[in-house]
Amino acid sequence: MQHGANVEQLFEFISETKITHHLKKHSIGRAALIVSDYNLSLAEEKCMPQNCVQPYYHAIAEEWAEYAPSKVTEYIDFLNSFCPLEDPRDFNCWHHAGHFYQSLNKSFKENLALCDDLKHHVPFSGCVTGIVHEQFIQSGQKNFFELCNLELPDRIKEICYIRGSRLYARWSSDNPIEACHELNGKIPNELNMCYKRAASLLENKGKTPNLKLCEGLDDSFKEFCINGLSSPERFLGSPGCSIDQFEHDGESEGIGCRLKI
Repeated sequence: MQHGANVEQLFEFISETKITHHLKKHSIGRAALIVSDYNLSLAEEKCMPQNCVQPYYHAIAEEWAEYAPSKVTEYIDFLNSFCPLEDPRDFNCWHHAGHFYQSLNKSFKENLALCDDLKHHVPFSGCVTGIVHEQFIQSGQKNFFELCNLELPDRIKEICYIRGSRLYARWSSDNPIEACHELNGKIPNELNMCYKRAASLLENKGKTPNLKLCEGLDDSFKEFCINGLSSPERFLGSPGCSIDQFEHDGESEGIGCRLKI
């Protein structure tokens, strides 16, 4: 961008490369804020009209937290300018805030406590998801679920497992089913969405999950594996996905939907 490329051109360029699109969009968002001389409004204008996507805003949150950690109010005011923080049905706004919290303060537990102040489920879920997502970006998936075992309120622990297991499959996209096997016994089956997410990742690539990969598992996990791979999570516009039945999931590529939790 320092040499004149705009956001739209960069988005076209990244579509031709193989690195995860989500993290590439993070890079563009950070670059946009830097070349805007850390003017939040100007960085937002650079993504208009079609490129103001979730990871772009995640990156602005991360870069601002590193650039001006003392200017929390300025970032929250910016967020409020385009994102309804007070809306009890809004997921994405607090998802951005979750990324900001975890970028500003590396204490996973302390940040989750900030989300627990939100009484409405959808903003609360968005906030926790943003923090979980940013933790994956910072530290990867290794040993992540030990963090969910901290002394956390039950509703935080539940979303920590659910969102974390979805990301676990996505972060292991080269072999997501094998990655999901690693979680068996580490987190409760009812909160483990890894196989469902793995199935949706493969489906998005035009592939069918190989159910034979479940055969070597203990009986207690074999059926769980088969059921998960046979029922992939759906995106908005897919058969069986209704906006009345599902909540928006800001961690997906584009607009998606997930079973409400």
